[in-house]
Amino acid sequence: QRQMCIRDSTYDRNSDPTTDLSITMATAQARQYMDGLLDNQNPNDSIFSDELEGIFLPASGPQLGNAIVLFSGPCTNNSHLPKSLAREGFRVEAVDTLIGGHAHDLLNETIAEAYITRIRMGAFAFVALGTPCSTYSVLRQPRIRSKSDPAGFDTAPPEFHAELRQHNQLALFTARAIEAAHDAHTPWMLENPADVGTPGTVYFLSLIHI
Repeated sequence: QRQMCIRDSTYDRNSDPTTDLSITMATAQARQYMDGLLDNQNPNDSIFSDELEGIFLPASGPQLGNAIVLFSGPCTNNSHLPKSLAREGFRVEAVDTLIGGHAHDLLNETIAEAYITRIRMGAFAFVALGTPCSTYSVLRQPRIRSKSDPAGFDTAPPEFHAELRQHNQLALFTARAIEAAHDAHTPWMLENPADVGTPGTVYFLSLIHI
């Protein structure tokens, strides 16, 4: 059962983007993509500069289209999801503040809406999300969420409320991104910790009160 609805949005190609915060990388990419649609260009055409931070080009072989990995992490290890997807033939855009700084800040509504729009309009053949989960950990002390209080504000001490608000906002963005991918008939995946509160599963932790 869905808990979030995608907000309607409008696009005016003649509007001045500088009247908002700044013309961020994400906003510019969304605008370029929608301009292409309005000009009847192929939506599968590449719309990004390969010199942008976080772009992983496919290896030689079949080209599977564009993929995006939201909350990708810094991608500095020898093995990470964007590199693996590129190896399989995707052209991958890795999105994380550790890569793109402010231009990848999904707490910024302008930037977040630009990514949602591109997903909804079918810019990607695959969408992956690795939403930050530290505030959900059952091993975290003090615990700041529970199943009876998923938002956390009744459980967490006040000094953690600012962190909760940020992570809750990212969780809502994740729900919107998944719904946009679903509506665009785009395969998606979410990397998320297993539920440790279900008896009979290998993940069950009987000593922890969920």
